[in-house]
Parts: sequence; C-alpha cells; structure tokens
Amino acid sequence: MLPQEQGPGPQPGPGDVTVVAVPPVVPDSSSTNPLAAVDGSLAVNELASPDSEAAGNVSAQRLASASWDKTVKLWDAATGEEILTLAGHKNEVVTLACSPHGTRLAAADSSGVVMAWDVSSQVDHAVNLERWAGTLAAGAHSWSVLEPTSMESSGGSTFTHLDDHSLLVGGVDPHQDVYDICARTDKLGMTAVRLEARNDPSLPGGGPGRGKNSNFHLSEFELTVVSQQDPEQSQVVKFQRAQAQRSQPAQGGWPAFGIDQAVDGKTEANNSWAVMGMSDQSPVTAIFVASAPFGYEGGSEQQFRLRHETQWTQNQAVGRLSISSITAKATGGGSCLRYPTTQVR
Repeated sequence: MLPQEQGPGPQPGPGDVTVVAVPPVVPDSSSTNPLAAVDGSLAVNELASPDSEAAGNVSAQRLASASWDKTVKLWDAATGEEILTLAGHKNEVVTLACSPHGTRLAAADSSGVVMAWDVSSQVDHAVNLERWAGTLAAGAHSWSVLEPTSMESSGGSTFTHLDDHSLLVGGVDPHQDVYDICARTDKLGMTAVRLEARNDPSLPGGGPGRGKNSNFHLSEFELTVVSQQDPEQSQVVKFQRAQAQRSQPAQGGWPAFGIDQAVDGKTEANNSWAVMGMSDQSPVTAIFVASAPFGYEGGSEQQFRLRHETQWTQNQAVGRLSISSITAKATGGGSCLRYPTTQVR
C-alpha cells in the first residue's frame, strides 16, 4: 500500500514515511550535477523509462519512498502498488535524490552512507514481466503448468505436491542442493519456460527461499528434453535470454546476482541469481526464452535441473516453486518473444 502524503511537521519517527511531492524536473544542460537533490524522506519524480511510452507523461508518475525499515521502494502512483524494493542500507534511510530523467536514485541513511541505483531497467523488468507473460500467452497460446512425475534432491530434501501444482520443499537443510524435476508433455514447439518461486508459511523467513533470510541463490536453471517414443533422442535446451521480476543488485561490497547468471553455464565464485529475500519476501517470477523451439512428436519428458551450489553457510535454495511452459510462434515479420530482456552474455 502506498504511504500516505503528510504535510510539514517534525522529522518522521520509527515506522513513519513522509511523502514530499516534487514535480517532474526539466533537465538543465548547463548543470553537471546528475542528481536533483530532494530533502525529506520521500522524493517524487517521473521515474518512467525514457524508452517507454509513459516517459514525459505526468499521469504515469511513480513514487520513490525512503523508510525507517532501511529500504527504498518504488510505487505506482496511479494504483498505489509497490513496484520495486532497493535494499542495502544498514540504518534508516532519511534522504532521497532523483536524476532529472528519473533513471537513477541516490539515498542517504542516518549514518551518512549514500547508495545509488540505476533503476530504469529494474523498474521496467518488474512492471512489464507479467505483461510480457500475457503477451506470450495471447491468442491460442497459453502457459501450461507442468505436473511433475518425479522429483529428486541431491541434498536429501523432500517435495510435497500441493493442490495448485506447485512443489513445497522441506525436510533436511543442506548447504547445497540440486533439484531434478521431471514432467511429461505432448506439446510441440515450446519456446519459453516460466519459473515461479512462491511464498509459504512453512519456509523460515516467510519468503520464497529456504534461507533463514528468505533469499535463494539459483546457480543454474537447466532443461533437457527427451523423446518418449525414442529415449535415445534428446535435446539440451539453451536459453538465449531471461527476465525476472527482481534480482539482487550490487550492494555492501557484494556483486550483483542477476537473472542472466542462472543461464550462463557458470557456478564458480557463487555465480547465481538471487532475489533480495532479506528485504523483499514477496513471490518472484522468471521467464527463460529458448534459443530454439523444443518438443518431440509422440510426447516429451522435460528434465529440469535447479542447481543451488553457492558456498554460503546456510541453505539458499528455492523453497516453493512451479514451472510452466508455452508455445509461442513468430507472427508476421517478427515474434511475440521479441521483448526487452536481460541479455545472456
């Protein structure tokens, strides 16, 4: 829920968020300061991406709030819905600054530490992922939630198949774990896979990860497709690009853990996708686009492998998940899969 606007008065106390309305800033070419400083604990600026249709439209205005919970949040001003959470501060955040175009945010906490983020791509990813999923499912195409036929854990974890077709992971608490999940389908020409990491009250932090801080680190997301008619035929699916609702940015001396790191074939040096579970316990979705369509006549067995192989001292695996696939063919001169995503390098 969007914080309520407050008038002039004393500095906010614990649990309060002050809203200060600031009209969109017109860039001054003579200024060398990349940030338009704003005093108070909330700054409002037009944070729409310069590349989006909403850029320059006051009705598409978004809000950025700084709070005593040590986070900065982005909000949709029209709906009051939270878009994005930015974490990293160790003390309450008291001041925000926005760049003229709203693509960068800087925040200072009560100890004087300043952190900055490039929020343009993060905002677009968070806002547009479900819209993209809907675009892929337009017309005769739709997402098919897979019914797992077998589930195995290298670390000895257990899987509970829930009524909504998701899998809840429990049991032992290994430092590393690899999930092998198989599902059968008769679909041909599948082009994308959707991974949904969901919340569950049984998970330690209430978020989508098994870690005590609700986070997870997915080292690699892999898929092999095997023909049911001829098991000698198989295809290792390569994912050319991926997009997630959120990823963990660089902060506090740690590198970024982006969604592209889940499909780059690397697991060393804690290379992985993480979701900021320590500050954002909401569910998270990722979509993986295949380099080529996959599926066999007569049916296919899809063998998914989720590798959690970081060197942390606690379990950092996904706690509850569901997997869907879709067939979305190119139409006309282009493809409905052509959408801004994180490019895999």
